[in-house]
Amino acid sequence: MSFQAPPLLMPDDQGAVISAVAVTDPKTVGVLETGGPVVTPWIDKPAAALEA
Repeated sequence: MSFQAPPLLMPDDQGAVISAVAVTDPKTVGVLETGGPVVTPWIDKPAAALEA
């Protein structure tokens, strides 16, 4: 039996959405509800980010 790890990229280009909104409003907070690790190259764009 093999195990395949879930992808680390957020679906539907959601990271790009967070980046675009954060550029428009510097007080943006990114709230993640991922259930696992994800790649966050946008992490320095919003004022804060948290995992729910």
